[in-house]
Amino acid sequence: DMPVQIVRAASKTGDEFWGVANVSAIDGEDVEDSHGTNFSVEELGRAMDKLAMDGRYLSLDHDHNGAKFAGRATQAMVVTPELLEYIIRTKKTGLYIKGRPLDEASRKAVLSGKVALSIAGRGRVV
Repeated sequence: DMPVQIVRAASKTGDEFWGVANVSAIDGEDVEDSHGTNFSVEELGRAMDKLAMDGRYLSLDHDHNGAKFAGRATQAMVVTPELLEYIIRTKKTGLYIKGRPLDEASRKAVLSGKVALSIAGRGRVV
């Protein structure tokens, strides 16, 4: 098994790609990686939250199966069962983000459903 499954090369020059770095479950059934490990989407989410909140980046430097690779993740998203269901149901493509309010007033704004996320102010928290 490849550590990062390349899903789609975004360009013929190979200067970017989309990949699956970890699979937690398939059709609701937990799966293990080649090391016998299973990271839940909750664990992955906490790790990505900490990475972002600490202002760090995700390195993709590897040397597996004789293939050396040096890179950096430019986009990453943990897909929960709820988010997957939403994407399949709505068929919406675009920029999905996860955020964390930094104070109580912002938390209440998120709960009110009035928080806009898009540049034009038309996106909503789902």
